Amino acid sequence: MLKLTLKRQPTYPVEAGTIAPDRWRNLSLPQIGGIALVHGNRSLRLDDFFSIEGDPSDEILEIQGDCRLFKGIGSGMQSGFLKMLGPSGWHTGAFLRGGKIELHGDTGDHLGSEMRGGEIRLFGNAGHAVGGAYSGSRHGMRGGTIFVEGNCGHEVGSKMRRGLIAIRGACGDYLGVNMIAGTIVCLKPAGIRAGAGLKRGSLLCFGGVREIPLNYRRSHHVDLTFLRLLSRFLNRQGFHLPPSVLQQPLARYCGDLLSIARGELLLPEPTP
Repeated sequence: MLKLTLKRQPTYPVEAGTIAPDRWRNLSLPQIGGIALVHGNRSLRLDDFFSIEGDPSDEILEIQGDCRLFKGIGSGMQSGFLKMLGPSGWHTGAFLRGGKIELHGDTGDHLGSEMRGGEIRLFGNAGHAVGGAYSGSRHGMRGGTIFVEGNCGHEVGSKMRRGLIAIRGACGDYLGVNMIAGTIVCLKPAGIRAGAGLKRGSLLCFGGVREIPLNYRRSHHVDLTFLRLLSRFLNRQGFHLPPSVLQQPLARYCGDLLSIARGELLLPEPTP
């Protein structure tokens, strides 16, 4: 295992997209220490910010410290295991293709944006556009899984094409906006305009939404068999649904009627 410990806080945001365990497996510790990081308008070395110890050959990387000013850690990673003990910055795990990222602390915007595979597990709160698309992109997340134990910001899963996002906390506005396919599970309340522009896919908002979109049509009750199968899958992934969630009746709304209307929004059944 290779271990990085933060020894110096940067003054400006640092472009740190080169930090990924699969890229370093054949490098020596001096070579890793000499990797360039862009700090403001200067190029500095990795060992200017981190102390380095261990062996990178097993593709296991652990980072300790407050890294909220480091952008793009783990982006484009294809294999290996990355563990961060402390806050992380923007674009963590963006374009992920494989491997696993485990984050113990809050993270910035665009967690796992446009990822195609692998797994991200966050034990904290996330910013905006989790698993979403960047401006001008046709697709957001196209595979893999994201598990968030805290809350998320706006536009979770924007333009998502496939994959799974499960959030134990609350979500901001425009959950699943322009979503093409895939599944998003949110256990606490979501904001306004959930499912706006939804083409296909499923939004399961067990905590409800601030408002039911006008361009959705009520369909029918949800078969609990589907929820049991979903719960079984999530349990195997270590994301356990509370029993109260599985026992509550859900209503199904089809939409977005302004799009091709093949998606679904699952909400708690209103009490009479």
